[in-house]
Amino acid sequence: MNKLTALSLGLLTLTAAAAQLQVGDRAPVVQLPDQTNAPVDLAAHYGHRYVALAFYPKDDTGGCTRQAKSITAGLDKLKAAGVVVYGVSVQGVDEKKAFCDKHGLIQGMLSDTTKSVCQAFGTLGPSGLSNRWTVLIDPGRVVRLIDKAVKVDTQGDDIAAQVAKLQTEATATQLATLSEPQEVAGARLRLPVGWERDVGVKAPGGWGYVGTWAPPVPGVSLGVFTKPGAVTVADLQAGLPEGAKLLVTETLPVRDGLGHLAYTVAEQAVEVLLLRAGEQTLQVKATVPLDRAADAARLLAAMVTID
Repeated sequence: MNKLTALSLGLLTLTAAAAQLQVGDRAPVVQLPDQTNAPVDLAAHYGHRYVALAFYPKDDTGGCTRQAKSITAGLDKLKAAGVVVYGVSVQGVDEKKAFCDKHGLIQGMLSDTTKSVCQAFGTLGPSGLSNRWTVLIDPGRVVRLIDKAVKVDTQGDDIAAQVAKLQTEATATQLATLSEPQEVAGARLRLPVGWERDVGVKAPGGWGYVGTWAPPVPGVSLGVFTKPGAVTVADLQAGLPEGAKLLVTETLPVRDGLGHLAYTVAEQAVEVLLLRAGEQTLQVKATVPLDRAADAARLLAAMVTID
């Protein structure tokens, strides 16, 4: 091999390494047939849910079968976590269908016979088969995790846990990013970045709706509402939804603070602050999953704490 050829091969190797898919990259396009030969385009999921691509070497082999069966067994948990899972390998549609029929697999199993998707995600091994890697993509089409140490017997539960962790981190980041103080319905608040006012829509109970969250944060909602006149924590307590468990009622040592109420209902935690805003009452309300209750409380406190 002459020096020029060696140099050229070296540059190609460096270029390929530099192009290796990384966490934080935009996910490549995925348009493949599943085991029923129906076309699947991952673009249909972006903006709505996480996507997990479980790359594996070969259909109907020992480890790959255990991996796929683990995903099938965990589909209810995965759906509840807001993630759709597809298996991906280089075998054809007929082999995929036989694999699924034999083992009762019901998740989508994608056929990448051209190996283009495996190459784009960097999973293709020297044997021409895919490595056993799992790639998690968020609703914004950003690669959030590349798992190269897949445990075949717990793959379904592991993906659900990984997505839950990513969702928790994303929610914490969005809840923690606040704007400079600004006027909202007569009160000064720091608003979370991404939260926008939408005057003109009415909320239940006679409250005038003045804000919404955009884009949505999975499992989290935030509203700022106004109502003419004085409203007390006792008024809110009397109108709690059925099945609610009251946690806190107190007055607030903050400027214009009227009260604070916290309760849980239907696997959610709700934090409410009441503020005096001229001749009306301002209600700031955050609803989050139960395990995020502390973040919701910190968020509302930070919103109304003006230096």
